[in-house]
Amino acid sequence: MPRVQVYLPDDLYEAVKKHGLPASRLLQEAVRADLRRREAIEEAKRYAAVVIDHLGEPSVEDYEWAEALSREVLRAGEISPDVDPAAALPAADYSEDLDLDL
Repeated sequence: MPRVQVYLPDDLYEAVKKHGLPASRLLQEAVRADLRRREAIEEAKRYAAVVIDHLGEPSVEDYEWAEALSREVLRAGEISPDVDPAAALPAADYSEDLDLDL
């Protein structure tokens, strides 16, 4: 198994040591979570490109609506704590089945 040497700032090192945390496992989990986050962002960008291709660029009003909705959801805490953040999002190809008859 390849090895990587990681340096932690003193405060993080002391916290890991103090709490007896499994540093290697935490790093692996953090890297996996970040990779899943990046993959989800890329998937969202691909999906948005397909939708924009089909419907055209969003208007200023569309962006304002989306931003207001995002703020409202965050404020209301609508994101369920039961959602497993470790669950990987499946990759999808939206170009074939896109049906946006609105």
